[in-house]
Amino acid sequence: MYTNNDFYEINTADIWYHERGNFFSEFKDDILAKKLLSKFQEVISSRGKSYYGIKNYDEGDNIYAKKLDRYQKSLISLDAQFEVEYFIVPSGDLFQYNYPVEVKRNDLDYDFWFMMKLRQYDSELRNIEDFLQFQLEKYFQNDFKSFKNILKISFLQYPNLLPKNVKAIAMDWLENDHKFGDSIFSMDLPKSDIETPPKILLNELPEGQALPTEPENRESTDSFKTPPTNEESISAIEEILTDEIQTSILQYLDEFANLMTPGDFSILTAALEIYFKTGSFPLVEKTIRIGRVNKKRLGWNLNLLYREIKVNEKLSVDYLEFAKTKISLFTDATFDKNDITKGNLYAYFTTKTDRPYSLRNSTK
Repeated sequence: MYTNNDFYEINTADIWYHERGNFFSEFKDDILAKKLLSKFQEVISSRGKSYYGIKNYDEGDNIYAKKLDRYQKSLISLDAQFEVEYFIVPSGDLFQYNYPVEVKRNDLDYDFWFMMKLRQYDSELRNIEDFLQFQLEKYFQNDFKSFKNILKISFLQYPNLLPKNVKAIAMDWLENDHKFGDSIFSMDLPKSDIETPPKILLNELPEGQALPTEPENRESTDSFKTPPTNEESISAIEEILTDEIQTSILQYLDEFANLMTPGDFSILTAALEIYFKTGSFPLVEKTIRIGRVNKKRLGWNLNLLYREIKVNEKLSVDYLEFAKTKISLFTDATFDKNDITKGNLYAYFTTKTDRPYSLRNSTK
């Protein structure tokens, strides 16, 4: 099953892949599965982005009509819902269960999502302390007392979510009154950086979108608004960049959606989004299958996507290797990691074809 052991953020996409793997294994738990689907639907429909909606149906979009029909039929069983990998809300908007939403300390149900992430480490117990350290430093600013209290309450509220060995190691870490210090995850910044939030040029923001000056759900008893901290400013930038990345991925890959199952299309787009956001691909255990299409067509679109997000950077070994090992269309291509220009995989990515269909009428 999918487990990203050295990815320490709490992210719904990461949890979805792991729990979906659990569901189709000997660890299947129908009661937890029902709860998970409800939780995923709640957080993703409120914070995620819908790629299809009722307007697509009204416009005669056959893809949406097929997705709607398949979703309605999936409601008869849990197995079918986990197979479909998307859900449709009453308004008609369609959301992917693997949509990546980062869950932070002050978010609703942080304790639940924390436990769902922590239980992944049953297969890699040595990563538990690193995960706890990361959460303590990044989201609690080394406030160990607050972190400890929330975790203890979480253990009591969800007593059956964690494997015994995972809970034992986590509790030992807490009860030993953990003494934090320098670590590979240290979020400490020089004094000058803390006092001066990063400067952002307005012309770098999407048209019509301004940088928030105050984070959502921020509570304050002061009569004046508190300027954003360094972390909050960076978070706002990341949200804007993430939205741009999602838009770019869909622009370059949407024309191939009808050649793939919804599940495979979701895995491909989510893996690319995580790569462009973090610099590394998540673990994808299956081959992403795509129907008959010109290899140069898909390769060129993936090249254009890379060049748009990573401006002035050459195609990376990781990017090409992912295509070679995970996308069925390229598995038989020749590729040399020591010299990426050798072999026909590089040719598939660098041979210019027509402009992507979704961009032909755009101003990009």
